[in-house]
Amino acid sequence: ENRSKTSNLLFAVLDKMAEQKNPPPYRGAIGYPAKLDTKEEMFENSVLPYTSPYELLIDIIDEQLNSEVIGCVLEQTSLFEDNLVLGGALLLQRKGITKSVTIAGEAVSYTDDDDD
Repeated sequence: ENRSKTSNLLFAVLDKMAEQKNPPPYRGAIGYPAKLDTKEEMFENSVLPYTSPYELLIDIIDEQLNSEVIGCVLEQTSLFEDNLVLGGALLLQRKGITKSVTIAGEAVSYTDDDDD
C-alpha cells in the first residue's frame, strides 16, 4: 500500500511537471520547451512509431534517401588507449522506382535504378 501511494504521488508530480502554459504545436518544434509526456501518454496512449534511434535512422534512409543499407564500417577512432570513441560509415544502395508499362495489353513492372 505504501509503495502504491509513493507511486501515485510520483506520477502526480510528473503529470504536474508535464503541464505547459505554451505547449509546442508538435514534438520537437523549435523555440518551444521540450514536450514532457504524461503517464497516460507514455503507457496507455503510446503511438510513437519508433522504439529506438536505430529504427528512426532506418526509416529516414528508406523514405527520404530511397536507399537501403548494404554494408557498414565501425571503428575505434580515438588516439588514446583509455578512450572509446567510435566512428563509422554506411554503404547505401539506391532502390530506384518501380515503374509499370503496358505492352500489347499486358502490364509489365520493372525497377528503374537510374530514376529517384
